[in-house]
Amino acid sequence: MYRVSLPYTTRTTGIDVFDTDNLYRQRDIDTQIEMLNQDDGTFLKVLDLWSTEEAAKNPIYYWIEDEMLPIYTQVNLAAGYAATITSIVVDDSRLFVVNSEIHVPRTLENMRITAVTYSSHTLTVVRGWNGSPAAALVDNDVLVGVVAHLPENGDANSGTGRIPGTEKYNYVSRFSESFTVSNVQQNSLMFQTNQGKVGTIEYEVQNKMFECKRKVNKALIFQHRGTTTTADGTIYCSQGFVHYVEDNVLNLGEQNDNLSWPIISDWLDVMFEPTASSGEKLIIAGNWLYGAFVRMGRDMGAQPVKYFMPEIQAEMMEITTESGNTAKVVLDRHGFPVEEGLSGWGICVDMAHVFKKEYNGEPMSWRQNIQTAASHVRQDEYFGSFSLKLRHPSCHGYIRGAGKSIVD
Repeated sequence: MYRVSLPYTTRTTGIDVFDTDNLYRQRDIDTQIEMLNQDDGTFLKVLDLWSTEEAAKNPIYYWIEDEMLPIYTQVNLAAGYAATITSIVVDDSRLFVVNSEIHVPRTLENMRITAVTYSSHTLTVVRGWNGSPAAALVDNDVLVGVVAHLPENGDANSGTGRIPGTEKYNYVSRFSESFTVSNVQQNSLMFQTNQGKVGTIEYEVQNKMFECKRKVNKALIFQHRGTTTTADGTIYCSQGFVHYVEDNVLNLGEQNDNLSWPIISDWLDVMFEPTASSGEKLIIAGNWLYGAFVRMGRDMGAQPVKYFMPEIQAEMMEITTESGNTAKVVLDRHGFPVEEGLSGWGICVDMAHVFKKEYNGEPMSWRQNIQTAASHVRQDEYFGSFSLKLRHPSCHGYIRGAGKSIVD
């Protein structure tokens, strides 16, 4: 017998029982053993289980982000202002009108506005109003807007409208991958799925479904919103989780010493502060990050209670912050695997404000016989659509850089 370089090229690809790609000839082995390390990722699972919205009717959809506009601004002059100066430039003058009161928390001074020039964000004020202590202002001093007072015989104060940030919108991604099923594959032992209406399918069909779902899980986390024009039309790319998150990012720098209880507790509590926040967060963690949580609890002498969640087939534990907020940490070995460099990652999700959407009439599905004509093979396709709708980014966050375990 001679050793040869693979791939083996002296046999007929696609229909040969010894095909070296192992794509067409099913191995005669217990299929449950083969499926042990195939998982489509916890984030996709929890979205499918608990957080799927109605299908979008257009590839671009819009929604209102109900942000509460601030009632404060800051002084905008590097040199600051003396206690006698009555013309003050601020970052945003739109929240003030004539007769508004301003409070300066640092100095306890109150001022009354007599005029506003919105084009230059300049306020004309009465300093030390009602006997409050007039004091020098420094750059970036916080100015809190109080109500616009109404004189006894006065008319309604003229207000000014304010517009929130940019429009919130997203795209719906469509995906497609085809594969070939030979006559040999079709006549081989079928794979028992116990999923939905499909009782048995070819092994390669199940493999392709798992492969695409794992890719969709990654796209829901890491994909960046945008469009690309091609000869066949526009490619739409939905926004992934980490690109929604603007602030609450905890980078541990590959050092588990950085994951102390005060750090993680304070980081979580920040995400509970917005009024829109629900009372519980879900942290989906890779192996190293999950282990860091376990070690942290052990070192504190308060080992968290671990349990198995049957719905998502994963191990979980529950932690409570110093402010009494609750986070459930779920182990996701396959969504954040070691081999992809993601085992030190985790995402903190407020499940009340994150949703998976699909395009109308295009759920993830398997289509047979997409070819025009072929002999002895069947061309199939696994295709579908997905999008991530995330409200209130300040209620979510992610962690990266947990250090690996001692034994690698």
